[in-house]
Amino acid sequence: PFGWSLCSDSKNGYLNQIYTRGRRGRYLAAKALALFVSGGTAVAVPLIVNFVGTACVLPMILPDPVGIGYFMVLPMSFLGELYFENALLYNLAYYGIIFLAGGLMALLAIPLSLPLSNKILAVFAPFAVCTLLAQFTTEGPYYSFAPTTFMRPGQDYGYLLPDQVLAFCMVVAVAAGISCWFLSRKDYVS
Repeated sequence: PFGWSLCSDSKNGYLNQIYTRGRRGRYLAAKALALFVSGGTAVAVPLIVNFVGTACVLPMILPDPVGIGYFMVLPMSFLGELYFENALLYNLAYYGIIFLAGGLMALLAIPLSLPLSNKILAVFAPFAVCTLLAQFTTEGPYYSFAPTTFMRPGQDYGYLLPDQVLAFCMVVAVAAGISCWFLSRKDYVS
């Protein structure tokens, strides 16, 4: 969500108006913040609504480590001990992780919209990057680098490696920061 706005502002000339008034950095920071919040909200809020709706019907029981075959989360999984101690806190922690990953994926619209002039391509480019990362990292040693891996609470193919998750977050943040810096230094937008 909201990934089309930078392409739209560039295409209709609004970005040139911002650039002539000299508030480039603040404008791009506001765009990046709006992208991050809208992306995180679009991913996390439906899951929270689903959880609340399910909690209205089904009782919340403490998972038992003896019945491991019934749960996707194993004690060896990322935050697995927390899941068996306090499942609600585990869910809240994962909603935070999912919000962060959704926001970062939305931030990918900034560097990917630089070479693209089509709004539809700029909106779907982060999804394409996420799908490609999932396709090429599922079987290899960089399993945890794909957002579809660390956004899923149950690690069914392998264990989550936090250093690869942090590497993904750093790569996306640096790419968005460099592209915002590049856009703020550009004299005109064509």
